[in-house]
Amino acid sequence: MLVAAVAVALLLAPAAPNPVDAPESAASKPEAGRISIEVVGADAAAVGAAVGVRLRGFEVVEEPGPRGFAVRIVVAEDGSAVVDVRRGADRWTRELRDLTGDLEQEVATATANLVTTLSYEGVPEPPAAEPEPEPELVPTEPEPEPTAELEPEPTEPEAEPPDERPPWGITVTTAPVVHLELLDRRPTIVSGIGGQLGAQLRHDSGAVLHAALRASGRDYTRGIGLLRLRVALGAGYVHAVGPWRLGVVGALTAEPWWPLRGGRRIDVQRNATLVRPAPMLGGVLRLVAGRLFGREGAPVRARLGPLLEVSGSASPDGGVPELQVAGTRGETTSLGHFGGLEIALGVELGLEIIRP
Repeated sequence: MLVAAVAVALLLAPAAPNPVDAPESAASKPEAGRISIEVVGADAAAVGAAVGVRLRGFEVVEEPGPRGFAVRIVVAEDGSAVVDVRRGADRWTRELRDLTGDLEQEVATATANLVTTLSYEGVPEPPAAEPEPEPELVPTEPEPEPTAELEPEPTEPEAEPPDERPPWGITVTTAPVVHLELLDRRPTIVSGIGGQLGAQLRHDSGAVLHAALRASGRDYTRGIGLLRLRVALGAGYVHAVGPWRLGVVGALTAEPWWPLRGGRRIDVQRNATLVRPAPMLGGVLRLVAGRLFGREGAPVRARLGPLLEVSGSASPDGGVPELQVAGTRGETTSLGHFGGLEIALGVELGLEIIRP
């Protein structure tokens, strides 16, 4: 009887539920959502299908939105893979190495496990964006209107200060001279020996103003002599090349002359009348040549050079003068001509005063 009672009790007791057929609890089932799958380096269709089979609770879409999962799978040539899962601003990455089996299946399994784990762990959803407060309107003062800036007037480049030094320099010269009469047929053609003083005012352009005073004389026979004093005024051009000076000067001349006897001046007899001789008038062409000596830039420098002049002169009373002496018997003896065409030779020494 006891055995029968136990058997009846077992038959009447409700059957235990099969654990295989038991429904999943709410805590064990992942939350349904959207998922997008991107595959690089492998068969995208096969990998996506394998992932979809393993994640039946997810809807595979192209744009999962801010609450869904965006999966990107990159398979490298060496067999490794990287699974990148994003949700909103969150991101998770898993590297898979040494894949030896079916590549698509292993990658799909790893991806499904990662997404399922994130769903089980209750990944916080991105907070809803709060509306930004409207900015407070703060009254602002109106900006001042821009004033037109006056452009500075173009300034010309500063010119070099003008040279305040005077453009003229002066040279004072002296020279012993010998002048020769070219038209006199007498054996002695020296018409005088003397000295000359001169001054030249030279402009920076090379223009020259010239003035000179020459005194010369000659002693004839029987105590007769001749004294000549020539004044020359003219102009010309002198070119300066370093310490050298070279140029030409032309001048007009006036030359008074006096015959002497025993060192005293005597008058000239013309037509039985004693008269004072008229001065000779003419012109001279003078070569200017010389070299400066001394420190360059010094205010005073010495100049040395030859003197060469070609002159022509005549007396307004009767052409080229000829000096004649009357003898005791009434005869006249010519002592020679002077003036006419002459050449003067000498050595000129000067001081060139350079403007400070």
